[in-house]
Amino acid sequence: MSLVRRFVAWLRGRFIRYARRKMIGEHAVVDHDRRAELRLQPLTDAQRLLLDTWFPPFARLSKPQRTKLVADLQVFLGEKTIEGHDLELDERIRLVIAASACLLVLGLDISVLDHVTRVVVRREPFDTAGPDLAGRYREADYPFAGRHGEVELLWSAVIDGVARAEGDHVVVHEFAHAFDHGLSLLQAHADRVAWEKALARLPLHTSYTKTHAVTQIAGSVEGPELFATASEMFFEVPRKLMQVTPTLFDELRAIYNVDPRTFTTK
Repeated sequence: MSLVRRFVAWLRGRFIRYARRKMIGEHAVVDHDRRAELRLQPLTDAQRLLLDTWFPPFARLSKPQRTKLVADLQVFLGEKTIEGHDLELDERIRLVIAASACLLVLGLDISVLDHVTRVVVRREPFDTAGPDLAGRYREADYPFAGRHGEVELLWSAVIDGVARAEGDHVVVHEFAHAFDHGLSLLQAHADRVAWEKALARLPLHTSYTKTHAVTQIAGSVEGPELFATASEMFFEVPRKLMQVTPTLFDELRAIYNVDPRTFTTK
């Protein structure tokens, strides 16, 4: 490469970094030296206890998987803005959300989530889009600055999903949308329609009141919801997903480069 081309490439890179800082924020530009330092930070005893208590997959991971997840966790916590909406964040909230998001990149490089720069955790339900909304992913593609994403989560739904691993996990769902940003994964696959039919009415879990039982189903699986909903099942109930539609399980295993059957029995 000539000196002129090298200079143009350097100048372009500097301009993109400037554009990302101006349009998205300082945290939108990765400092690779700092990232390398973050990856080497060990968990504190208090953090390890919180993960053991509130993040069930952690104890079931192999030693290399735990090492990878902890390194990604430190990067996530060190680089992304996590803030509360009418909610005071504590270490448990931050760890549970970060660990759940990092589970998606256990077999990949965490850079695939670099465009997600902000996570908002809500105490009160969303006031739009219906009472059952537990999270949402907002995305944008800026000229020159590139991709940008923000995730909003209802904390009560987060902790409920973590406590009951039945394929209904809002953090996995919304970060799967972020993972799928601009890719439209699964949409061009020949089996897409069959997968949608298999999942649309699939029961996930049942809760009971004094008078009746309420069964949660997979629900909307059209368009990008197919990838997000299937990802929830893939990481929480992989054996169930494989029984329902093995080709979808195999496709997700190839995409995420991990087999969650090694760290869950469902």
